[in-house]
Amino acid sequence: MDYSVFILHFANVLSMVAWLVTDILWVRVIAVAGNIFSIVYYWQHTDLYQVNIAWHTTYIAINLVQIGMLMYQRRPIKFSTNELALFKQAFVGLSPYEFKRLLEFVEWRKVEPQTTLATRGEQLDNIMIIVKGKADVMVERQKISELADGSFIGEMSFVHGGPATADVMSKTAIEMATWDKNVLSRFLRNNPSISSAWQVGMGLDLVHKLAQHTQSKNTRF
Repeated sequence: MDYSVFILHFANVLSMVAWLVTDILWVRVIAVAGNIFSIVYYWQHTDLYQVNIAWHTTYIAINLVQIGMLMYQRRPIKFSTNELALFKQAFVGLSPYEFKRLLEFVEWRKVEPQTTLATRGEQLDNIMIIVKGKADVMVERQKISELADGSFIGEMSFVHGGPATADVMSKTAIEMATWDKNVLSRFLRNNPSISSAWQVGMGLDLVHKLAQHTQSKNTRF
């Protein structure tokens, strides 16, 4: 019996297992192992399978490059205190590597109390997220809600492209992350997974604001 046939069967079993694994890194690792066993079999029959050896070598090379990229993306990443706080407040749906990419063009700002952050009817160049501090949202000089850690500022203007829909003024000293709207829009268009996490973060924040606004109205009346 040609025992090399068992090597070929084992190679195909590994390929099958690779398709059953959900972690893409392990998919590629197992696929490489399967291709290696296939080459071992074909090497014993080079008169028939020279082309197969070349193709499986190519598959191995491609997967090794992808494995290297995945391991680079999954490497431990250190964040500053503010960066880690922002991640937990609004972007837990991102991987640390994706979040790090989002931070590549963030600007960190500190503002004093009673600083105007947005003016109703005026265009905003940036979208902001409060990392630490509080701000008041007002319409016609009447406070309608209060923003705290993890709150977005300028998200409606960012989504619809119109002016700010309310006045926002810092209530305490604030530390915040800001992004240029145009730069961020281009980045999110080219990175769908990060864009989805960003939309989820804004959506959850909007739900919180609506609930707070409704509660405030019920309390007044």
